[in-house]
Amino acid sequence: MGLYRTLAFSLIFLSFLLQAEIVDSIVAKVGKQIFTYSDILQESALLNIENNIPFNSKPNKFLKKKILDGLIFRAFLIKQANLLNISVPYEEIDKKMVQYMQLKNIDKFIKKFEISDLEFRFIIKKRLIADTMLKHYFKSKYKNKNLSLKQKKELAKKWFNSLKKQQTIIFYKIP
Repeated sequence: MGLYRTLAFSLIFLSFLLQAEIVDSIVAKVGKQIFTYSDILQESALLNIENNIPFNSKPNKFLKKKILDGLIFRAFLIKQANLLNISVPYEEIDKKMVQYMQLKNIDKFIKKFEISDLEFRFIIKKRLIADTMLKHYFKSKYKNKNLSLKQKKELAKKWFNSLKKQQTIIFYKIP
C-alpha cells in the first residue's frame, strides 16, 4: 500500500511540475552577475518609452541580442566607474527621475514590472553612471578630438569588445 501512495504522490507532484510555467530564464552570465530574459524585456520597454514607441512592443531576436549586449556593456561601465571612484550626484539622479516620470506610459511600465521607487532610482543611477563613464573614457582617451556620434558609437563598440575579452561570459539561448 505504501508503494502505491508514493507512486500516486509522485505522479501528482510530477503533473504539477509539468504544468508549471517558466517565469524567467538566464540569458547570460558574466562573472557572478546574471542577466535574465526579464532584464531584456524591461530594458526593451524602457527604451520604447524613451523613444515614444508603445512600451509593450516586443523586441525581435536581433534587438534582444543588442539589448543584452547593452546591458552587459553597462555592467562593465559601472564596474570601471567603481574602480575609478566615478559616481553621479544625487541631484542629477533626482533631476533625471523627474524627467522620466513625465514620459508617456512610464506609470504603466513601473506597474507592469512591479518596480519600486528605490528600484527605479537604481535603474536611473546605473544608466547615469554608465553615461558618465563613457564621457570620462572619451575625454581621457580622445582629449582634443571632436568626435561625432557615429565615431563615439564605433569607439564604444571597440571598447566593449576589448572588455568582453577580459571577462568570462556565458551566453544562453534567448527565448
